[in-house]
Amino acid sequence: GEPRYAAAARRAVDAFGATLTQAPDGFVTLLRADAALRAPPALVIVDGDPATTPAWVDAARTRDPHAIVIDVGGRGDVPAALRKGPRLASGACAYVCRDFTCLPRIDDRAALAAAIAGAA
Repeated sequence: GEPRYAAAARRAVDAFGATLTQAPDGFVTLLRADAALRAPPALVIVDGDPATTPAWVDAARTRDPHAIVIDVGGRGDVPAALRKGPRLASGACAYVCRDFTCLPRIDDRAALAAAIAGAA
């Protein structure tokens, strides 16, 4: 991640601060950006067998609907920043990240829910 993007987002939100308080319904996107800057959402990267990963994506989104969940299972064109470990031959795994730091690989959906809860 690039901290300069967060700094630019903070400047954009701050530039409209007074107007946001007067008409918040007109600035929903900026309010969401402000909330994300104050408490960044968890990033969950799901990898593995494409037949298995959708259940993991659902589990992550159920636990935290604000999390950013990326399913890279079965894709060959995944950027290096999203490739956290070797591909699994079967099954699925996930990596939960917050503030540019990722937890070790998670191989169990119950552990995934617990890790997301700890990151929230």
